[in-house]
Amino acid sequence: MTRNPDYKRATNAAYTELQKYTGAYPVIDIFQIIENDSKISVKTYTQAAEQMGCTHNKFAYNIASSELGFSIIDCTTGKSLIFYNNLKCEETIRFVLAHELGHIRLGHCEDDKVSDSEANCFARNLLCPVPVIQEGKLTTPEEYMKSFCISAPMANIAVQYFGSDLYYARKDLIEYVRDRSYCSITGYSLREIYGY
Repeated sequence: MTRNPDYKRATNAAYTELQKYTGAYPVIDIFQIIENDSKISVKTYTQAAEQMGCTHNKFAYNIASSELGFSIIDCTTGKSLIFYNNLKCEETIRFVLAHELGHIRLGHCEDDKVSDSEANCFARNLLCPVPVIQEGKLTTPEEYMKSFCISAPMANIAVQYFGSDLYYARKDLIEYVRDRSYCSITGYSLREIYGY
């Protein structure tokens, strides 16, 4: 039986992740999110290549399952190892880490088109939260790129899927992230904003 991507689940998993996030907005610190999870380890392609006694390029283009990054997930223990190509640009690294975190949070034990679609949805919502887009009145890919430190392809997709991301996201999670992001960006506390 063919399974379709569950975009509602992937979208809300990203917002649930943002509920735990204590860093700044609008550029989400994906490294901080991952470092706060003791069950996830991270390794660069350079580190992996050194351990294997080969060059970075040999690891990235001949050994790794992707030139960008991949993860190994132990679905029985919940422990995971994310590998990423540290020679790629910052925007690519941020997306790769968010994508691999999506695989982990969504419990993917195999890599296929459906799980990749869900992980992409998770990454997009994690790195480009709808409330920040709304509050910043962002509408163009260029504005997304500048605000969120993402690549042009990701910005184009985030603009294209804004409506569906807003549709699938639970309203309580959206409002929570809206409050947290507004406080982060303005420097005001919820007490100062709402009087409590």
